[in-house]
Amino acid sequence: MVAGIRKPDIIAWKEGTEAIVTDVTVVSDMERLVYVHNLKIACYKVKEIKEWVSEKVRVDPDEVKFSAVVFNWCRAISKSSSKDLTECGISVSELV
Repeated sequence: MVAGIRKPDIIAWKEGTEAIVTDVTVVSDMERLVYVHNLKIACYKVKEIKEWVSEKVRVDPDEVKFSAVVFNWCRAISKSSSKDLTECGISVSELV
């Protein structure tokens, strides 16, 4: 299956150290947030994107991480998103 062109919303990095590729989405309150979080990561966590980011921001390919920021219409955030953002130094209270 061909996924087509993928354009992540955010690529953040510390040159020579690490990078994170993140996509943001808002879903209905009927969706399972962790499931959507994992789908978003799977969409972007491919060899070609990892290599492209590694080359552009000058980090080792093994230091390119992937995440997603997944909210529902009621402003609930995926626990996985919250964890990833916290590890990047962003508090959830800054988002909501």
